[in-house]
Amino acid sequence: MTPRPIITPSANPARWDAACVANPVVLPPRNANEDWLCFYYGNRGGYGDLGGWAGGAKCFLPTGWCGMARSANGISWTPVDGMSSDKAVFGPGEPDAWDGLHVGVGDVIRLSNGTLVMFYLGGSHEPVSMGPAARAGIRMRIGRALSNDGGMSWVRDTAPVVDVAPEEGLFASWPRVLTADGEDGEWYMTYHAFNGSHWSVFSATSNDLGASWVRQGRALAPGAEGAFDSSGIGTRAMCEWQGKWLMCFEGVGDGGPFAGTHKLGVAVSEDAGATWSKLTMEGALDPGGPIVEPGGPGEWTAQVVGTPYLVPMDGGALRLYFCAKTTQTNMSIGCLESVTGEVEMDAWQPLC
Repeated sequence: MTPRPIITPSANPARWDAACVANPVVLPPRNANEDWLCFYYGNRGGYGDLGGWAGGAKCFLPTGWCGMARSANGISWTPVDGMSSDKAVFGPGEPDAWDGLHVGVGDVIRLSNGTLVMFYLGGSHEPVSMGPAARAGIRMRIGRALSNDGGMSWVRDTAPVVDVAPEEGLFASWPRVLTADGEDGEWYMTYHAFNGSHWSVFSATSNDLGASWVRQGRALAPGAEGAFDSSGIGTRAMCEWQGKWLMCFEGVGDGGPFAGTHKLGVAVSEDAGATWSKLTMEGALDPGGPIVEPGGPGEWTAQVVGTPYLVPMDGGALRLYFCAKTTQTNMSIGCLESVTGEVEMDAWQPLC
C-alpha cells in the first residue's frame, strides 16, 4: 500500500513552493504545548516568468528556498507563511554570495534554550563543467544559520562551515547532523559529494555547536555492480537505534548517477559513526536493502523515493519521512511508520 502525500506543492504560483517540496526535517514536540515542526525545501520551478531559482534562473534540482509547516500529530500539516513576499522562511543569500543561487535545508538542531541551528546546502552562480556543458548551482557548500523565533527568521554565518574538497567531489552538500552526546558534546555530520561518476557519503565532527567541522573521511560507499545502490549513495538520515546508530540512505541503482532508480536502504554503526556497515536483512536483495522502493504505475511514488528523515517514537516505533514523485507530478512529501522499530521492507506501513 502506497501512502498519500502529507505535504504537497502550493496551488499558489507566487509562493516559493509552487512546483515542488522535498527533504523533510521533522522536529517532534518537546511537550504537550508544542506543535510538530517540519522544515523542507522547494521552488517555483518555472511558473510563468518567476523562474525556478534566484533571479529567474532555470533549476535542475528541487532546491531553491526553505519553508516550514506545523502539525498536531506529525501527519496532517499546515504550511506556515514566512515573512518574505513569497512566504519562504529562508532563501538564497546575496547574488554574489556562495549561497546566492539556491539553498536547501539539510537539518535543524533544537538547543535547550530554544535556539534552532540549521545546516543547509547553498549553491552559487559559479559555472562548473559537468559533461558537455557548464552549469551554475553545482558548486554547493554547507552553511549554518540560527533562529531565535521558532524558525520564522534566520541569521546565517558569513562563510560556509563545510567547503568543497576536490578529493571528495564537485560539492559538499545535503548535511544531516546527529547529537548523540547532547548539545555540549561532539556533533556528527554526514553529507554527500559527487565525483563525476558516483555519489558517496562523507562525515565530519564538531565540538562548537556546528560552527566548525573536522572531516573524518568517507562513511559509506556505493554498492557492487547490479546492487540497488551501485551508482552511489546520496541523501540520508541518522538516529540512535537499538543501542547503535541507524542510517537510512537513498541509493541510486544501475543506469548511472542521473538515470538510476532511487530506493532507500539502511546501514548501522556500532562505534559512534567511525565505521558504517550496510545492514544484512532476510529477504533483502542486497546489503542494506532496499527497504523502500518506488511504487507501481499510477502511484505518486512511481519514479523516485528519496531524502529520508528518521524520527524515533515512544515505545520503540520509527517514523520515516521522505519525498517522492512520478514523471508527471512534482515532488511531494510522505510518511511511513514501523510500529516495531524494525527496518525490513515489510515493517513499514503508511499512516494515511
